[in-house]
Amino acid sequence: MTEVFNCSYLINLCKKVPAPEAPEAPEAPEAPEAPEGVSRNYSLEYNNIHPEWITGISERSASFSIIVYKRKEGNWNIKPVFEILVNNKYKEVLDNLNIYFKKGSIYNLKRAEAPVHKKNYIFRVNKFKDLNDVIVPHFKKYPLLSKKRINFYMWAECIELINNKEHKNEKGFINLYLCMLI
Repeated sequence: MTEVFNCSYLINLCKKVPAPEAPEAPEAPEAPEAPEGVSRNYSLEYNNIHPEWITGISERSASFSIIVYKRKEGNWNIKPVFEILVNNKYKEVLDNLNIYFKKGSIYNLKRAEAPVHKKNYIFRVNKFKDLNDVIVPHFKKYPLLSKKRINFYMWAECIELINNKEHKNEKGFINLYLCMLI
């Protein structure tokens, strides 16, 4: 004959053993005072943006471009451009870039047919002097780390060719064009 184990004895035994009490949580220590000049405000205000953070966001969202187009007169126009594109909920980031660089403009890229979550803003610097005097030195001082670094250096080479007026002769224009292709 098979003996059947009676669980009721174990169930009753468990009911008699009191459950352990949860230990009291220790008090959270107070946050230390911020050193002078350091803000505990973690909003995206300009005073919290580090130049390396700008380089970091550029790794993801920036483009270094050269726009070449033919004018009505028949000659070519060459326009270098630096842009960072973000979703509408991050427009504050672009506002801070504008404050940090003190150059450029922010454009709303709303399209009537785009859904709300597809609306974008773009920070654009396209004045040659601003690119040459502010943007290029920033990325030379705080370099990009990804493959975009190569794009930047080729773009900066184009800026230098334009700055030296080499793009105005045929050889310089071909060099500029080759820089853009790589």
